[in-house]
Amino acid sequence: MDSHTGQKKDVDGAVSCDPPQASPRVDDVTCFSNVSSQIEILAPGAFMDTSALGGGTAVGLAGTSFASPLVAGCAALVKAARPSTSAPQIRADLLRSPTMVTDERVNTAFPRLDCYFSLEGVFFDDFDVIDP
Repeated sequence: MDSHTGQKKDVDGAVSCDPPQASPRVDDVTCFSNVSSQIEILAPGAFMDTSALGGGTAVGLAGTSFASPLVAGCAALVKAARPSTSAPQIRADLLRSPTMVTDERVNTAFPRLDCYFSLEGVFFDDFDVIDP
């Protein structure tokens, strides 16, 4: 048992969920999400649809490997929309998401990636949130 997260560890030291989350809500932090004081933003990593090897769509996949490409893709969209934007400004654009998500395991809230909101900041320096 991991003393920090309260999750089980198998022989290889990998964290497993007990019981696994069968259907988390949209802004639930999955049981396999990383827990660290260095995390600045959360991005979806469960029940993702993506392109499948050989064509078509793979539906309902999960894993932390999905979150990083979403953040990188959003950062690329911000940079493409405003090429002169510096890396620190892109980071600030991503971190000002209005949606906070709480990791109940450590009772800490993080902004959830909101690419639409980040792109609004590119086009409007002083803007109000508009629902897409």
